[in-house]
Amino acid sequence: MAPSWGKFFEKKAEICEESSKKSILEYYKYKEEEVGEIIRGYYPFTYHPVRRLKSIELISIVVLDIEGILRNGFQSIYEMIRMTPSDFRLEILLNVGKDRTKFEIFQSVLKEFQDRVQLKILEFPNSELSVKDINLIVSDSQGSYVLFWNPCFKPKNESWLYELLQHAQSSGVGAVCPIIFNQRNELIYSSLLLGKKGFIGVTGNGLKVEEAKIWSGEFVEKNVSAVSRNVFLVSRKNWDLLNGLDESFRSDYWDVDFCLRLLEKNLRIVSNPFSSFVSSFTPKRSFQEYDPKYKVGGSDRKLLIKKWGSLLESDRFYTPHGDLLGSDMYPRNFFHALRYKIWRRRWGLN
Repeated sequence: MAPSWGKFFEKKAEICEESSKKSILEYYKYKEEEVGEIIRGYYPFTYHPVRRLKSIELISIVVLDIEGILRNGFQSIYEMIRMTPSDFRLEILLNVGKDRTKFEIFQSVLKEFQDRVQLKILEFPNSELSVKDINLIVSDSQGSYVLFWNPCFKPKNESWLYELLQHAQSSGVGAVCPIIFNQRNELIYSSLLLGKKGFIGVTGNGLKVEEAKIWSGEFVEKNVSAVSRNVFLVSRKNWDLLNGLDESFRSDYWDVDFCLRLLEKNLRIVSNPFSSFVSSFTPKRSFQEYDPKYKVGGSDRKLLIKKWGSLLESDRFYTPHGDLLGSDMYPRNFFHALRYKIWRRRWGLN
């Protein structure tokens, strides 16, 4: 009796899966990176290799309290530590400004984690750290990897740090970021997109995982042009390679500049959807520099444009398949050119 079509396609799918996994193993063997297992991705016939990490002594976390969330307590830091596996040692670098007293109370709470968490209190005069402040903080930190983190965004599961590290340890990778969901499990960030809305924009169409299609590229590990300062990981080696941040910038767009400098060194920037965060509330200031109404960052914006010019006008990793979703980019026809001019005028870039 002839086999049913269902069994035929099932067998064909198994063959394709085994072939894909074999190719993945061969690739990482060539890169001399050990794969522990290969799991299925978010879409059919996509796969996620789980690699074994090399030894890590300490990870430094630079807290960027952009939303001022820590004025109301330190629950977000406490939760982040609890969501980090105990085999990782953390150095948390926290700017308290002039209000050191209540942070000393927080230090006593952290005694629960004193065997694996070091808290370093900093007293810069302004709550918003400048680029010079950040360079100074990182130069005084001890970790072999540096995580920039906005406490408005909390890890969704305990694998968040492992997933960032497995890319950060991979040869040829300059920096890596997670994706961010809102409280409704809708994607609000996966990377920054050059050229979006006439300048630079945030990718994240408000999609849920179950609604997305493979061509959208939102829930696959991918190379990107830039990531946001809100959450990203970089190795000390790559940080030192660039001598830190360009101090010509004051407080905005240093993340984009840093990423473009990494790309200049032929290092990749990776967005990893298997490391995910969730927003505590609707962010008001976290991505404000990508809104034309934001005027404070005008001088930094002019500097970024002067430095990188036409490289900011389109994204090297842009895919026309993303147009099918209709919100991040638009087909390059008459309406695209018209909309682009309108956005450029809003930014004051015409």
